[in-house]
Amino acid sequence: MRTFHDPSLTHSVKYIASRLLASIATLGSGAPLGPEALALFIGSVTGSSAQRKLPTRWGSPDPRVLMVAGAAAGIAAVFKTPATGAIFALEVPYANDFGRHLLLPRLIGAATGYLASAAINRTEALFPISGQPPFNFADLGGALMLGLVAGAFARGFVFTYRKVKHFSHSRHVLTRVALAGTAIGGSVLLGQWLTHKPLILGPGLEAIKWSLATNIPVWLLLCVLLLRCLATSAALAGGGVGGVFLPLVVSGALLGKAFTAALHLPNPTLFVVVGVAAVLGAGYSVPLAAVVFVAEATGRPGFIVPGLLATVAADLVMGRTSISDFRLPRS
Repeated sequence: MRTFHDPSLTHSVKYIASRLLASIATLGSGAPLGPEALALFIGSVTGSSAQRKLPTRWGSPDPRVLMVAGAAAGIAAVFKTPATGAIFALEVPYANDFGRHLLLPRLIGAATGYLASAAINRTEALFPISGQPPFNFADLGGALMLGLVAGAFARGFVFTYRKVKHFSHSRHVLTRVALAGTAIGGSVLLGQWLTHKPLILGPGLEAIKWSLATNIPVWLLLCVLLLRCLATSAALAGGGVGGVFLPLVVSGALLGKAFTAALHLPNPTLFVVVGVAAVLGAGYSVPLAAVVFVAEATGRPGFIVPGLLATVAADLVMGRTSISDFRLPRS
């Protein structure tokens, strides 16, 4: 984000290597953060480095062309969602605007990243949902209500995120690592005791699959949600390097299922997916990318309409707040 708004900035080889190692160590330890930050970093650094080495006659007047293409490729490759990769890279750099002038390289980067990932990991949806998602006007009203709840949750998540990032920069490394390790370890043990599953560890795909099961009490869903948020916050406070895109996705799924169970709604799968769109869209302030993400990640475009309603409601509650500290108004 910094180099997007100031292309003159460059990263040293030492910084790149240390960040890659820190990300591998963080994710390998089981911290509940996402791999998308590493993919975005690799994609954007590779793209910007390649563009600087191109002959002048082959280059673009905009030095960010390959940077944004690489960033879009990273998201598309991790989640196997090419449209999401392009749209996320379009929405996230600017506050209340789109980076339309670099749309073509984003589309090309997302497509190539997806093809590279699909060649290795095949083309199955990230969250395969069976059957069609029927919904009625009551479900659409429920989606709006869930959007309001998700917006309030996202505001709390972003507030906590900024506090723990400040903590990580203001404490000695041994202090913050010790406190973070204790908090993560306690969260993992409590989660294991409550659910008999390691749902607090890792990016959280297992927690989403668990949330889709039937007859899970509301209190247990909320406990897992809070424990994962605590562990994610602790990992960031300790200086861990990882993404919060996927933690927002997991939080949205758990919140959507808890909302369904609390109101005894008959369509739990719908609200799990709608919760993902609302929390993700509000947290990053990328409503369009969030809605496209749930359509691509589930393989069910029928979720788009209720997802749009919930995401708009959540975005209104969120206001101008975003998890990214480096978004700037379009000049």
